[in-house]
Amino acid sequence: MHIDTQTLPHCKIEEDETPRTEYYVIYTPIFSFPEALGSNLENSIVLFGENNFKEQLLILHNIINNHEEHELLKNYQDEDFDRKAILELINFYFEKNKNIETPWDKYYYYLSEKDYFYKMTDERGENLYYGEYKNS
Repeated sequence: MHIDTQTLPHCKIEEDETPRTEYYVIYTPIFSFPEALGSNLENSIVLFGENNFKEQLLILHNIINNHEEHELLKNYQDEDFDRKAILELINFYFEKNKNIETPWDKYYYYLSEKDYFYKMTDERGENLYYGEYKNS
């Protein structure tokens, strides 16, 4: 086993064999769950940014920029927020992660960001604000 620290999130890589000695590799993203520091919207963006969910950040950016949070933001509780500051936070993560590969892009051919997003949000176990992925 080793950890690929060149991806974000980092990825645990384990090699194994079946009883018939077929060799295979298991890739498991290691999600980061930062401490909650701000509003639900800010905490959601930080969680998605720290785990390099680029598509989700783009979806959130478009929703916030187009003033569509009441219609399109899941779990939104009519929270007051500074639109400019939220967009700047999203842009910060766009810039921070722009050259960092995700494990689902580097290793997987059949699982997408969307698949790992729902796995991670299930692990988190709280109501995060997010936008729905388009069918892919």
